[in-house]
Amino acid sequence: MIAMVAVASAVTGSWVYTRVSIGQDAREDVRVTLSAVLNAVQGALHASFRSHRSQAIGWATFPAVVEATRELLDTSRSPEELSTHPAQTSLRDLLLPTLEATGYQGYFLVDVDGVNLASSRDANIGVTTLLRSRPGFLEKVWSGQTAVSMPQPSDVPLPGPDGVLRSGYPTLFVGAPVRSESGEIVAAFAFRLDFDRDFDDLLRRGDVGRSGETYAVDGEGRLLGASRFETALRATPFFDDDPHTPLEIYVRNPGVEFMRTQDTTAVNLGEAQPTLAAAALMKKEDGEDMTGYPNYRGIPVVGSWKWDSDLGMGLTVEQDVAEAYRSLRSHRMWVDVLNGMVLLLVFATGRVYLANARRTHEISQEMEWGMSEGARDLEHTRSRMATTTRELERFFDLSIDMVCIASTDGFFTRVNPAFIRVLGHAEADLMARPFLDFVHPDDATATLQEVEKLAGGEPTISFSNRYRCADGAWKWLEWTAASTPEGLIYAIARDETERRETEAVLANQARELRQAQKMEAVGRLAGGVAHDFNNLLTAIIGFGEQVLFLSSPGEKVHRHTTQILRAAGRAADLTRQLLAFSRLQVVRPKVVDVNEVVHDVTKMLGRIIGDDVGLEVSSNEHLWPTYIDVGALEQIVVNLAVNARDAMVGGGVITISTDNVRLDGSRDADTGRELPDGDYVLLSVRDTGTGMSEEVQRQIFDPFFTTKEEGKGTGLGLSTCFGLVKQASGSIDVRSEEGVGSTFSVYLPRTSRAGTRDEDKVPENAVAGGSETILVVDDDVQVRAVVCAILETHGYRVLEAAGGSEAIRISSEVADDIHLLLTDVVMNGINGGKLAETLAPSRPEMRLMFMSGHAEDAMVHTGVMTGRALLVKKPFQSLELARTVRACLDGSRYTAQAFSRGS
Repeated sequence: MIAMVAVASAVTGSWVYTRVSIGQDAREDVRVTLSAVLNAVQGALHASFRSHRSQAIGWATFPAVVEATRELLDTSRSPEELSTHPAQTSLRDLLLPTLEATGYQGYFLVDVDGVNLASSRDANIGVTTLLRSRPGFLEKVWSGQTAVSMPQPSDVPLPGPDGVLRSGYPTLFVGAPVRSESGEIVAAFAFRLDFDRDFDDLLRRGDVGRSGETYAVDGEGRLLGASRFETALRATPFFDDDPHTPLEIYVRNPGVEFMRTQDTTAVNLGEAQPTLAAAALMKKEDGEDMTGYPNYRGIPVVGSWKWDSDLGMGLTVEQDVAEAYRSLRSHRMWVDVLNGMVLLLVFATGRVYLANARRTHEISQEMEWGMSEGARDLEHTRSRMATTTRELERFFDLSIDMVCIASTDGFFTRVNPAFIRVLGHAEADLMARPFLDFVHPDDATATLQEVEKLAGGEPTISFSNRYRCADGAWKWLEWTAASTPEGLIYAIARDETERRETEAVLANQARELRQAQKMEAVGRLAGGVAHDFNNLLTAIIGFGEQVLFLSSPGEKVHRHTTQILRAAGRAADLTRQLLAFSRLQVVRPKVVDVNEVVHDVTKMLGRIIGDDVGLEVSSNEHLWPTYIDVGALEQIVVNLAVNARDAMVGGGVITISTDNVRLDGSRDADTGRELPDGDYVLLSVRDTGTGMSEEVQRQIFDPFFTTKEEGKGTGLGLSTCFGLVKQASGSIDVRSEEGVGSTFSVYLPRTSRAGTRDEDKVPENAVAGGSETILVVDDDVQVRAVVCAILETHGYRVLEAAGGSEAIRISSEVADDIHLLLTDVVMNGINGGKLAETLAPSRPEMRLMFMSGHAEDAMVHTGVMTGRALLVKKPFQSLELARTVRACLDGSRYTAQAFSRGS
């Protein structure tokens, strides 16, 4: 009898121990799970806000935004004046594509007084900004920080997750300071973030199971964002059921379960006390509770919470007690059943023992065997259930993110399906090898250091490295992880490859835009200088040739004038390079075989590059045609060859090659990156010189940039190539390696145009004189004087006008024929093209010829390209002008009427 009681006591003690042990294991499992989820959501919010801050800083320092800010700060704060300022259009052209690409819902530019200088919405311009109501937001920006605001009700109706427009829907902003040239903060630039995508969706990723919820609260215990249970809450009589108004929820214990009562008198939310989690967070304290406490729905939950001072909010993850410990109840039931069976066995055996004392020894053995087997079965069952609980319920029902369990000695022990789907490796392959085998070599050291921190008990909030996929590609993963004393690591990873690529593309586009704006600004300056300088050179060369014509070769004045004309010729070459770079040079494109041009140019390159440099040519015999000015293409080849020669101080080999290429989405980022997909003719010039550093490559096409010694070069050779290629709708790029050499690649679009004869080329032996009447129009006195002198010397009757209005008056007063209108293109008031159109009705057969220093007038440029007008480029020589005038008078196509009809 005593033995039977002892056995029963032992079984009962084991049963109690097992129940307690399973409960402790279950609570630890839940605690680790909730803690890991909380860390993962916190890391995701930090990563997201870092990305938004980077965007805000990038645009707040963008030159075009800074310049627009300067212009708007100099404008009256009147909404009408600010709204109609040209800077508004510039900003919207720049930023609206960014809003569409990034999903931001608007932008603001705010002065230090809190007035919106600019916005994506007209109604916001010139009024006090909503951002002033964001506590501490603008104050951070004025102190030089980049800030993210707390979610607050919007000032305009915004769509919720269901697409319904709601007044007061939560919104948040990211802002950065805009500084003047002196570094003073003069404005704030901000984006309105997408609340659902950039905040609420990140919280929803931490919703555990069916009842779990991850949410944020402010310092007053107010829920920031939407509730996971909003639909159910609206169905109760305690909350507004209008979907157009957002719920305002304070995280308080209502004392009853909302879902189980309709008695509104039973709940007074105004007097309710904060929940356990909210009360702690209002004190900015971290904590957890695994025993259960009522949440704001009045339902017992387990939870973990943390106050984040950087975000300025508290984060909480909770799950209903019933769901969190559902498996615990199941496991305890099986333990109770097994324990009951063992006790029944003990008591049954005891009854047999009392009834038959003669079998005491056998019964004793049977009891010992039964007790031993029962204890072993019980221990085995408990161990199996605990292991199953740990493995199956950790993380794998949390989200679609990559989830894994690993050991601190470097091996995966479990991975979820998302992990396998993203990387493409089989589960067995991932388990069989150390996880460092999959990490990019450049990230291995940092990964090991992060694992060591985890092994020491320090959680990983946000860590990024590259993992190799099954197809050999690399993916960027952002990790959040925590460890256990047993040496296990529980981690969640998110594929951030696409985000990084998008950020890289945006950064590259921003760099290219800044470069394009810089080149355009310098080009406009160069073009303007070249235009004015060409007028001066026209007078210098024209009058110089007149002096040369009137003097004898032996006279001193003749010799001096010859030197003046030589210097003027070199100056004219310089202005042509400036115009080529600025893409304002008048060109005559035609269908060209690049091989023929390269063949012609290489005949003279031998004299240019010297005897110590070899020249090799590799051509595709079936090269596609392209559409470009022949002279421009010749200059491109010569400039690239000269640049290659200068890069090979001790001699070397220049290789010029041509080929057909098709650019599509598979090309790398540096191959004709700004060109659309299509067919191109590739012209490459490769040298075996010293090569260039990355810093030099970034500046190589800048005007006046040179690596040569002072006085050895103008720095315009490659910038001229850049301008000429761009003018032909092509692209030029460079690849170089120090100590190996450089390759310049020119991409010119393939053309389907038919080849045409160069009908407008003036023969060199053309007659250069006549007696017709010519109306000369130019607003530059010296140019007009020299042109009239040259024409009068060749026998023509000349009428002169200082501008378009005077030319129209002279035409109306002269009854005789005016055989030729010779006019400048760019003039104050009426330009050359408009003048020709105006005179065409009254003098349809009058011939038309233009003079220009650059091709700024698109109408005239089109007329010249289509053969409806002749043009002489400033500065010109006297004989060149006279021959072109004669060719124009003798031609039947260059009439004012023909030009007017085609313009």
